Amino acid sequence: MRAVAAIALGKTGVKNYKVVQSMIRKLSDEDRLVREAACISLGHMRAEVSVRYIVALWRGDTISHVRQAAEVALGLINSPASQEALRMTRVLSDEMNRLK
Repeated sequence: MRAVAAIALGKTGVKNYKVVQSMIRKLSDEDRLVREAACISLGHMRAEVSVRYIVALWRGDTISHVRQAAEVALGLINSPASQEALRMTRVLSDEMNRLK
């Protein structure tokens, strides 16, 4: 239910402080579906303030689907900060793959 509510909020296009902060808090929810939904909602809202939280989730969540949702959200936000995070993580990933 919380995941559905998060997606619905993102699709409304409402982007105010309380809604964004609520979605940011959901990024640390125990339910992976809620974390995924919060990522996508923040992406649809283009909530630039959430970039650092989404990046932390993208780099640190143990669930691959959550990491994928975070990556999609960063692409949707499409701010300089989110694009730089995507670029840096890809560079680091490429370097790690070369070391294998």
